[in-house]
Formats: sequence, C-alpha cells, structure tokens
Amino acid sequence: MADPTVRVRATEPPVHADLVLTRLACADVDLEDQATEAEPDTVLLRIGDAHAGVLLCGDLVAVQRLITKADRQLAHLSDDRQATRR
Repeated sequence: MADPTVRVRATEPPVHADLVLTRLACADVDLEDQATEAEPDTVLLRIGDAHAGVLLCGDLVAVQRLITKADRQLAHLSDDRQATRR
C-alpha cells in the first residue's frame, strides 16, 4: 500500500485538504483491522489505486456510518438520474 500520508496528532489543529482521485477504474478498497488493546474498534479503510488513495482511520462504527451515508447518497443520485432518463 502506498503511504503518502499526512497524519495529524490529536493535539494539533486539523489539516484541511481535498484529494481528488480520478483513476477510479483502477481503484480498489482495502480494509485493515487496526485494533489495539487501547483502541479495540479501530479500522483503516483505503480507497484508491497504487498511486493515490483516501484513508479513513477511526472507530469501526464511525467509518461504517460514513460509508453507509455515502452509499445512500449515491443510490439516491442514481435513482434521480434514472428517473430523468425515462
């Protein structure tokens, strides 16, 4: 997995950045269990290709909530587009 990573410590201010992935035909999803004794529910989800990716690292429930929300929004957009084509 490529690791051009910007990591922010909890004590530092957030970094505001957008990463645009355009080669989605070659993209894949990788999920890693990052659980530790101190943080038993931590996961890392990477969406991207060999050159660039987006990492979601956090609590399993939080990552799942974001993916579910994105899936619902995509499904709604897809339904709207199909309805306008009829």
